[in-house]
Amino acid sequence: MNTECVQQNNGAGLVPWNHARDVVLLVNPAARTRVTIWFTLALLAWLVAYSTLIDDNGPFMQWARKQDRETERALITPTMEKLAADGQRDAVIWLARNGKLDAVRERLTALVATGDGEALYIAAADILESDPAEAERLARQSAAAGYFLAVKWDLKVPRRQVTRWE
Repeated sequence: MNTECVQQNNGAGLVPWNHARDVVLLVNPAARTRVTIWFTLALLAWLVAYSTLIDDNGPFMQWARKQDRETERALITPTMEKLAADGQRDAVIWLARNGKLDAVRERLTALVATGDGEALYIAAADILESDPAEAERLARQSAAAGYFLAVKWDLKVPRRQVTRWE
């Protein structure tokens, strides 16, 4: 066989083929499709794993933190209810902040009557939509009592927003 010129039969006769040293890459379309699918799946799996499992603010970590908070609340609530029934101020505040406001409303009202800053602030947040003027009065009273969130609200301190890293 002549390496300089290979002859190819095109049906009408032999035609010189001068590309004997060319590399011909034959690609199996089925194999190429499989490789493309596996590569795409691997890329998607990596993106999902990164965004959900590795990222601290990804949806998986947000869900995990929420589950932790709910589990903690479920474990602590019975004890806090007993302590609130005994008149413990911190237990009343904790229950009011963690979804049991209706259960401790009378005790919270008693704390408001004593001028407790945090109780005043919680009461203000509770009635904000129904009576904004009374809520503002309670929030100002809470600020005067020294509760820091009410002081921040009264001074109109903006929430910090990071716009660039320095």
